Amino acid sequence: MAVDPKPISPQQILQLAQALSPAEIRWLREALDQAIARPSAPTELSPREILKQTFGMWANRDDVPADGVDYVVQMRQTRRWDDLEPLSDAVD
Repeated sequence: MAVDPKPISPQQILQLAQALSPAEIRWLREALDQAIARPSAPTELSPREILKQTFGMWANRDDVPADGVDYVVQMRQTRRWDDLEPLSDAVD
């Protein structure tokens, strides 16, 4: 089926659709549904489900200790942003 690149209005589409057979209308409806289909909105996930999706992403890493609690303690021992010396007020 050749498609005319000239845009047509929705009113013109409705006029043309009146001449279609029931089978052609069903085909057109399915084609339009597929053309404008959007992925469904993401469902609200529980924190446990989110964690399950990330399972294994930190596995077998040499730079992360096996005990995650020790790693977090180690990370928290670093200097915090609030402890840093303030920058000069001059902006270049």
